[in-house]
Formats: sequence, C-alpha cells, structure tokens
Amino acid sequence: METLKQSKKTFKNLFLNTNSNSRIYFILLLSLFVTNRSFSQSVLKPITQSLTIVQVDDYLVTLKSLPQTSTNIPPYKRLESLLKDVQPSIYLTKRVIKTYGKNPVCVYSDVSSFSLLNSKLPQNNDVEILTIIIESPADLKAPIDICSISNLNKLKYIYLQVKFDCKPKELNQFIENCKTDHVVIYKIEKGA
Repeated sequence: METLKQSKKTFKNLFLNTNSNSRIYFILLLSLFVTNRSFSQSVLKPITQSLTIVQVDDYLVTLKSLPQTSTNIPPYKRLESLLKDVQPSIYLTKRVIKTYGKNPVCVYSDVSSFSLLNSKLPQNNDVEILTIIIESPADLKAPIDICSISNLNKLKYIYLQVKFDCKPKELNQFIENCKTDHVVIYKIEKGA
C-alpha cells in the first residue's frame, strides 16, 4: 500500500514541480513513444491497403523506366517474355489439365477451373505467372482467393486476361487475399 502512495506522490511531483527536469524527460519520452507508434503504423500501411491492379502495358512502361542494377535479365524483358514467348506451360481449362514442356513457368486457368489449381499442380514448381482467363461478366460474380493456391511459391505475376469491357474496380473486387509481393496486371482483349 505504501508503494502505491509513493508512486502517486512521485507522479504528482513530476507535474506539479515546475523546476523538475523529470517533467521534461517525461514529455520527451512521451513524444518519442507517439512518434514511434505513428511511424510503425505508416510502415504497416502498405500491407493493409487495397489491391492495385495495373494495366499490363502501363506496368511494362514503369518497369522499363526503372534503373537496371543487375546483370540478369531486366524484369520488364522477363515479363514480356512470359507474356509473349512460347514457354513451358500448364493449361487448366474446362476443368482439364494439360502440361506442355518441362518445368512450366506459366499457368493458364479459366475461372471455373481456378479452384483445382492447388490439387492439380505439382508441389515444387517454377511457375512465375498465373494467367486467369475471364470470359464473361458472370465470371466476376464469384471472387477468387489467391491464398487458396499455396503451391505457387515462385509466383510473381497474376495476369487477368479479360475478354470483355470492364473497369479495374470490378477486377479489384474479383481478386481476394493477394500477397503484397504479387503484381496483378490485366489486359482487356475483346474478341481474342
């Protein structure tokens, strides 16, 4: 009981005694705590922000403008190659899987087959890009959960290939639980 009284007395003295350096130290300590807390919240903010989906051509322009620091293939050239060149691939369409080549780096799936990806793909794979083919507005009605495909450890890009006119906001609502290290890109390819 005596300790509690002493603590209350010390606390009162801290604020009532204007000549005390303790008051200054307390204010400094409090300000550091507040600053540190707001900094940690700003660092965590990108993780909780909503998903940003970028048109593929805009993303390639952005990648090209970045300084190239390594001797490896620049990221924009790798993405262009994944999108345009023939690559070892897995096609999962109409709930049927077909594999072309060894160590596929591309996966193509229609929306109706997406739920089978986890069970149909090998556990250790080199898949870098997942192309989801969206045929009609009806495909957007049931959102897909990207976290449900846990066996794509090297996945970098999720490419939404849309076959009709739609807005990025609609695509944003279509994708759920996307990791922050995945880039979601899209292209509207009517008639393709």
